[in-house]
Amino acid sequence: MASDMASRLFAVFFSLSQVLSGISAQIDRNGIAVQQIDHFLIAVNNLTATTAFYSKVFNSRIKEGNPVEIYLGQALVKVFQTNSDFTPRANSPTPGSADVCLVIRTDLTSAAQYLQAINVTVIQGRGGRPGALGTLQSIYFRDPDGNLLEVANYENEQQNADVSRGIQVDRLDHFVITATDQTSTINFYDQIFNVRRTNWEIFLGPQKINVHQLGREFSPHAEPVTVGAADICLLTTTNLADCINFLRNLNISIEQGPVYNSGATGTIRSIYFRDPNQNLIQLANTVGNRPTTNDPQYQGNTPSTRSPAAKVCISGHTIARFIFLIIVLSIF
Repeated sequence: MASDMASRLFAVFFSLSQVLSGISAQIDRNGIAVQQIDHFLIAVNNLTATTAFYSKVFNSRIKEGNPVEIYLGQALVKVFQTNSDFTPRANSPTPGSADVCLVIRTDLTSAAQYLQAINVTVIQGRGGRPGALGTLQSIYFRDPDGNLLEVANYENEQQNADVSRGIQVDRLDHFVITATDQTSTINFYDQIFNVRRTNWEIFLGPQKINVHQLGREFSPHAEPVTVGAADICLLTTTNLADCINFLRNLNISIEQGPVYNSGATGTIRSIYFRDPNQNLIQLANTVGNRPTTNDPQYQGNTPSTRSPAAKVCISGHTIARFIFLIIVLSIF
C-alpha cells in the first residue's frame, strides 16, 4: 500500500516537473522576458556639479557613492566620474553622449517655466514625439555635460503644476543608443528578448530603446554622438541561470556575474554582456525592496510612492517541489 502510494506521488511530481519545465522552455524559445528598464549610467566630468544640477532641476533623492545614485520617481540614474575606477562600464563612456526621455508628473508649461527660472535653456519643444506608450509632448534641455534630457507628458495622464521641490519625474520612457549598423543591432536585441520592434525601436515592457544609425541621428541628439557609450540595466522575469544558458547558446559572452547590485527598487542580482556596439547591458532579477527614506545613506526629497513592487522569480522546479510538499502533507 505504502509502495503504491509512493509510486503515485512520484508520478504526480514527475508530471508537474515536466509541465513546468515545458513552460520554462517555451519562455526560452520566445526570448528572455524583460519587465522594464531599471536604470542607466552616465559618465560625467564633474560629479559634484552634475549631482547638484539634477538635485536642483528634479524632485530627486541622492545616494552618495561610486557611482552616485539619483532617484527620479521610478527612474534611477547612476552617475560616475570618467576618471574613476568604476567597473564594469560601457566601452566608450563619454560625457554628453546620453539621450534620455523621462515622463514627468509636472505639466510641461510649469516645467518649462521652472527651467527658465533656474537658468536652464530649453532647446526644443513641444511637438508630438513617439513614446513607448503613444504620442508624447516634450521639451528638451541639456545637463552640464551636454547629455540630452527630454521631459514629457502623455495626454491621457494627469499632471500638476507643483514645482516647489523641482520637476516631478514619474518614470523613464526611453533611452537612445547610436549604432554603426542599425539593422543588425535591432536584430541582436530581437534574438535575445521577447520584444516588439520597428526598424528603429525596441520595446521593452512599458519602455523602449531607440536605435539611431550613426550619421543619421534624429534631432535633437546627444553631443557628442558616441557608439558604445550606453550602460543600461534591464529587469527580467526570467531566472538568471536560464538567461545565462540562453545567452551562451547564442555565443554571447557573460562579462561578469551573477553579482548583487543596487537597482531602482532595491537589491538586484545581475549579469553583464555587450551588444554589437559594445554597449554594456546589465540583465537583472529583483531580490529586495528599495531602502526607506530614513536610511542615513540617502539625502534629498521623499521618493515616489508609486514605485513598482519588487518581484522575485521562481523556477518551475521550485514550484513543482512546493506542490509536491503540499500533496504529501495533505495525504499524511
